[in-house]
Amino acid sequence: MCALLNGLTAGYAFARFQFAGKALLFMLVLLLLMVPGFLLLIPQFLLFKRLGLLNTLSAQFLGPMAGASSMAVLLIRSFFEQVPKPLTEAVEMEGAGDLRVLLSVMLPLSLPVVATVSVMNALLGWNNYVWPLVVTSDERVKPVILALTAVKGPTDHIQGIQLAGYVIASPPSLLLFLCSTRAFVAGVTSGAVKS
Repeated sequence: MCALLNGLTAGYAFARFQFAGKALLFMLVLLLLMVPGFLLLIPQFLLFKRLGLLNTLSAQFLGPMAGASSMAVLLIRSFFEQVPKPLTEAVEMEGAGDLRVLLSVMLPLSLPVVATVSVMNALLGWNNYVWPLVVTSDERVKPVILALTAVKGPTDHIQGIQLAGYVIASPPSLLLFLCSTRAFVAGVTSGAVKS
């Protein structure tokens, strides 16, 4: 959710406004896509330790948010740049401010890309294994994917128990994908075919 909010606001700013250093700032956002997550693992861990966020739920989504936000900014900015300027100018002539344009015009038009970013980030967060392993040791805040690796049982049955746990834990991601499949496919294929 935070990555989507970052992507919407920053993507809108990059697509609509002219400001000093815009190209450089956007290049820095794109550079975040090129930095492997493992490279940031230790510095992020030390930062979260200093902030006292270890073993909290917020640590699990704040850590990977930078990489997810940069992808969201890229996708949403690309989509917003395709929206015709006369459409937004007409709304501005009616007296709407930038926030109103974003919420009333751009957001309804961008539902396919919003669904794409939402599904990608939700699956990224749900399937993230390494970052929660680093920042959580408390059983109360461990995500499902980590809790299932700690399942104990007879040696010949552990894999079957874990597989059953993965099947039981999969409905949230399946439900999200089924609810947004049409918009997700439209967002992934937007711009692929010129009319």
